[in-house]
Amino acid sequence: MTDAENQAQGLRASRDRVPPMLDGETTPGGTILDHPVTLTALSSWTALLVTVLIGGVVLRVARLDVYALALPEARWAYNAYALFTGQPLPNGEVLPTTAPFFLLLEAFAFFLFGVTDASARLAPAILGIGTLALIFALRPLLTLPRLLGVVVLAALSPTLVFASRTADPGIAVAFSTMLLVVALLRAGIASPSAVVGWSALAGAAVGAALASGPTSITALVAIAVGLVVAASTESDDEVACVRPALRSIRHAPGGLAAFVAGLIVSIVVLFTRLFTQLDAFAGLWQTVADWGRLMATQTTTTPVQLFFFVVLLYEILAVAFGLVAVLAPDRPGNRSKRPTVPASFLATWFVVALILQSFASGRSPLQALIVTLPLMLLGGLGLGMLFERVPWALVGRTVFGLIPLAVIGIAMGLIAIGMLFARANDPLRQTASTSELLIQVAFVLLLVILPLGYLIVELAARLRPPHRGRILGGMALLVLAVVLGAYTLRTSTVLAFVSADEGNELLAQRQSTEGVRAFVDQTIRLSRDASLSETSAEDATGSFGVSIALAPEVQWPYLWYFREFPGVDVIGPAGWGEADIVVANTEAGMAETGYVVDTFTSINRVPSSYQAPDVGTVFATVVSPGRWYSGIRYLLFRDLENQADPETIAVGRNVQLATQLNPNAGPFDLFEQTGAGTGLGQFTGPTGVAASPDGNTIYVIDGGNQRIERFDRGGTFVGIWGGTGDPNLTLGFNFDQGASGITVDANGLIYVADTWTHRVVVLDESGRIVRELGQPGVPSDLQDSPDPGGAPGLFFGPRGVAVAGPEVYVTDTGNERVQVFATDGTFLRGFGGYGTGPGQFIEPTGIEIGPDGNVYVADSGNGRLSVFAKDGTPLTQIAIPSWAQQERRLNYLAFAPNGLLVMTAPTVGAVDVFDPATSQITFSFEGTEGVSLTAPTGVDILPDGAVIVADDGHDAVFSLTDDLSETVPSLPPASPPVATPVLATPQATPGRG
Repeated sequence: MTDAENQAQGLRASRDRVPPMLDGETTPGGTILDHPVTLTALSSWTALLVTVLIGGVVLRVARLDVYALALPEARWAYNAYALFTGQPLPNGEVLPTTAPFFLLLEAFAFFLFGVTDASARLAPAILGIGTLALIFALRPLLTLPRLLGVVVLAALSPTLVFASRTADPGIAVAFSTMLLVVALLRAGIASPSAVVGWSALAGAAVGAALASGPTSITALVAIAVGLVVAASTESDDEVACVRPALRSIRHAPGGLAAFVAGLIVSIVVLFTRLFTQLDAFAGLWQTVADWGRLMATQTTTTPVQLFFFVVLLYEILAVAFGLVAVLAPDRPGNRSKRPTVPASFLATWFVVALILQSFASGRSPLQALIVTLPLMLLGGLGLGMLFERVPWALVGRTVFGLIPLAVIGIAMGLIAIGMLFARANDPLRQTASTSELLIQVAFVLLLVILPLGYLIVELAARLRPPHRGRILGGMALLVLAVVLGAYTLRTSTVLAFVSADEGNELLAQRQSTEGVRAFVDQTIRLSRDASLSETSAEDATGSFGVSIALAPEVQWPYLWYFREFPGVDVIGPAGWGEADIVVANTEAGMAETGYVVDTFTSINRVPSSYQAPDVGTVFATVVSPGRWYSGIRYLLFRDLENQADPETIAVGRNVQLATQLNPNAGPFDLFEQTGAGTGLGQFTGPTGVAASPDGNTIYVIDGGNQRIERFDRGGTFVGIWGGTGDPNLTLGFNFDQGASGITVDANGLIYVADTWTHRVVVLDESGRIVRELGQPGVPSDLQDSPDPGGAPGLFFGPRGVAVAGPEVYVTDTGNERVQVFATDGTFLRGFGGYGTGPGQFIEPTGIEIGPDGNVYVADSGNGRLSVFAKDGTPLTQIAIPSWAQQERRLNYLAFAPNGLLVMTAPTVGAVDVFDPATSQITFSFEGTEGVSLTAPTGVDILPDGAVIVADDGHDAVFSLTDDLSETVPSLPPASPPVATPVLATPQATPGRG
């Protein structure tokens, strides 16, 4: 016989030796999954089951406190804490009467393990492990390969893992419904004496489900429909499973009575909270009423398509093998002689749950597990069918085991080709020429895909035709399982430990940011330092003596985190009174009542693409090579093109705590000139200054401290914006320089040239990021090109910003150009380019729009002031003597109400006043009040004519004059200026940007 015939004969022999419990009889032909081939040793299955179970447990219990509690989590944790301690809820609120099962488990976890974020999530973790463990109770209905398949899916399922790590009743619903399914199906194969026990357990499971919240009713309805469909489709000649289960409970002696008894007992025990509050029994009716509102009357911003996309994004492994379970079912004579869980039951359960939840008016991402649980079981069933039919002896012991490895290699080669095409269409990368792309593709084809394809063809030819299709098909599905399994494992681990609080996960929306813990930890440290010697009955250690006022709209999750503070209160601004710390969603009223204001990120916003996901967009990403790269980066890293900035909170501290927070000094007034420092009101390397349209708020870029400081018109310190409150507002610092220019438009929006993050960040008056111009962290270097059109909309180092009506002008210093955007961030045009010609720049910095509507640019490297029309047409260039041969090219501009242009010259330590009407410098400030300027950079003129300037050398801000029009009257017009001749190209400053 040939080698292939010998292998096939050995395969048949090994299959014949498999115990009947693990295999079934087969008939020739059929689909690729119709011929069971199992592992040769029972111990291998057992070892795999134990390994997968341990992995599933680790995914559920490791680092439970990696993220701060989200809003609903904090509410449930605080309610359980109040139940455990007997502490009253704020403002006369009462404990919820719904979901008492989950509430009791949370309180019990606090009793056993203390009150922490980790223990708040320990109860759901245990429920998640219990859901996983319940699968083993289906062993009599599943062969070991199928049991392993279901356990693998349950252990790795991203939605189940995430729900097991989230303090929300959804996981209790999953556990209870899983318990119900196990009890029902086991009742169908139990002895008459054991039916009563399984029936009672099924009734108790229904009661526990109802005691887990209103969404359980949706799950119970879906299960009921699934049971009816499965029972009606089971034929008499099959070894049925569902029909005997229902018959046993109804007709076995005491079966139905036991079910009802279990239901009543569990409802009474749980809804009365272990008989401690009998009036809480009304929670049962409240659960039904809440379910009605959930299905019909609640409002939500969650789109109908959410659960469909959640299934595709997170449970693609379950989808793929769920289709296998449905499309390749066991046939008569091709099954184990035992009842088995029917695919029709699980498929119907999934479809009904998907429809009900998708069209529920109160749908939310937290309910995804109700939809994915039956899909996970169905996919596990299909994966187990694959495990039964893969020729393991052939794969592990012969040369034919190279076939799946070759398929994996081909898959990797195809992915590599896809990445090459995707990168070729990526606008942020240097695009390869067509010939270069074809060479790279040919390289992959010739060295990877074609040789491996030839190997598969050669090996396949050695297999006998009756077995060839089955073996190759099984191996192909095995490769698919490995690839999708790796993706699923990565998705679960990243979601569990890395990305849930980053605002880019479809399943984890409106999660708390890192700023929550930063604020909480800072407040606890402040309180311990400030009140350690002040003990009381409520605060025996004296660690929680500061009083905190939480505005109602931001009480969660902070009420949970400040639960040990006796002086915490939920109250609006009218009741802030003498609170040491106040927290609200805006800073309105804080500065006026004497608080020093800071901001922190709090809750992630839902990206716009998640609010209205489009199937067409997803399809276009799949079929369009130009979108493959972004699609792959989203699948692997959740990179979003339109990720929303997180919500922020405003935190007001009294002066004592604010000073304690910065022990060096502060808060200082704007013009105190205290020298370099990190205290409130101090600066290290200040650059840009700007005032609000009414002049009541002054903004200073504190470049060295990577923050923006705010003061009122009188110079009193108001607050700070920076990375401490919002990590996305961390300003860049490089080459001994920080952020540069700043301006405020007529609507009060603040534009900051964040030079070394390569962006312009736009803030509203509360410090929230509205939008960003450029690509944060992605520089574009045109290599001193005279053409300003490269990499449109991207920056190397923006330094100056000016806003005129609907347009924003930005000096892209390192790329020697000006870029113009619409106020919504749309790129419009650019002009300039490297050179000394009339329309070119060398390191442009400051920029202003004059009263004449022209664009004035500090062409620092050319030592001149260049004037352009708004379309970029060069008009004139005026040599500025104080800018000649500069060492520091940070020249900024500001127009006064009388039309004079104020310009800084840091190298000579002067601020020049230029009259555009005469093209003459009419006055120069070299100091104020006996202090000489050393390195003036940013400058602005307030509505009343006062001139303020940031001095990098003094690390201070000066007021040069109270009214420029009185100090420097404008001169009468003179003859038109003459353009300066073309200058020799000066040497570039090191570290250009």
